[in-house]
Amino acid sequence: MAAAETGGFDLVSQMARLRVRSVWERLVVPAFVYFFAQLYPFRRIGRGGGGERAAAAGGCVLLRADAAERARVPDAIRHT
Repeated sequence: MAAAETGGFDLVSQMARLRVRSVWERLVVPAFVYFFAQLYPFRRIGRGGGGERAAAAGGCVLLRADAAERARVPDAIRHT
């Protein structure tokens, strides 16, 4: 909530620090983060002022209700 209020953001996604202990975790986790960053460059997504792109992949995602309405988020997934 503090990040959304302080930054004036409609969407906030917080990612937990990922533990990579096993061999598979060491292979998969960095690749996931890399490819996600290629699709949604963090420096472009994190800018304020609106835009065409939004991205969220954190363990906790907060979306303001009025922004969900403007984006026409389906009722089936709202409030979950």
